[in-house]
Amino acid sequence: MAITVHNPGVTAACNSIVDFCESGAVGGFIAFHNAAHTVVCQIALSSPTAFADAALSANSGNASAAVPISATVEIASGTIEHFHVFTSASVTIWSGLCTTGTGDFVFTNLNGATGDTIVITAWNFIIGATAA
Repeated sequence: MAITVHNPGVTAACNSIVDFCESGAVGGFIAFHNAAHTVVCQIALSSPTAFADAALSANSGNASAAVPISATVEIASGTIEHFHVFTSASVTIWSGLCTTGTGDFVFTNLNGATGDTIVITAWNFIIGATAA
C-alpha cells in the first residue's frame, strides 16, 4: 500500500522547502558547478522573499513556487553541469542537472567565459501530486 499526498499537502511541502532555503538573516544561495564540482558561479537567494508561496490549486496536479531573480552575477570560465540550492548555513536542500533542453535548470548556453553573466528570468520549484 502506498501513501498518496493530495494537493493541499503537496502545496504545504513545497512552501516549507522553499522557505527553508530562505531561512537565516541573509537567505540561502544557488551554486552552479562544472563536472569537476567546481563552483562556476553563485547567486544569493534573498530572505525571506526569494520564492513566492505556491498557490493551492485542486486541479493542477502539482505545487509550484516561482522566483524571478534579478541579480546578475559574473561567472568563472567553465561549462555548467549541475546546481545545488543551499540554506544560509550551506546545507544542501535540493540539486539538479543543468541543460540547454529539458533539464532541471535550462540555460541558453552552458559554456561560460570569465566575466560572462547569468540572469535568471524565471524559476519554478515543483513537487508533483497524484490526486486532487
